[in-house]
Amino acid sequence: MKVADERFEGPFVVHRNGFYYLFVSAGNCCNGGETAYRVLAGRSSSPTGPYLDRKGQDLGDGGGVLILAGSDTWAGPGHNSVVTDDAGTDWIVYHASPRRNIELPSGAQRREGLIDRIVWAD
Repeated sequence: MKVADERFEGPFVVHRNGFYYLFVSAGNCCNGGETAYRVLAGRSSSPTGPYLDRKGQDLGDGGGVLILAGSDTWAGPGHNSVVTDDAGTDWIVYHASPRRNIELPSGAQRREGLIDRIVWAD
């Protein structure tokens, strides 16, 4: 069953407070400092969707709330998972490229593992 459109990869679903949250990556992960790779999300009352963003737009039809995007320090965050620690705190684990050292000696784009606390709002 299709729950999101062809823009996305690396889906991860979390069940929280009666809703299913679908986290997906979009964009080209490996375009150096110009990468637009990012994480978007939507939620649903069913694991099979539809997953809607805050405006009610379906992830299968152009929707998605931006969760992670590049910054001055990191390029192309994405391909995430979500974990919950023993205290009940949720964390998003993903990779991104350090802008100041974006290439490996081989010329491939460096991607480092990162983790950030999730702060749920509404």
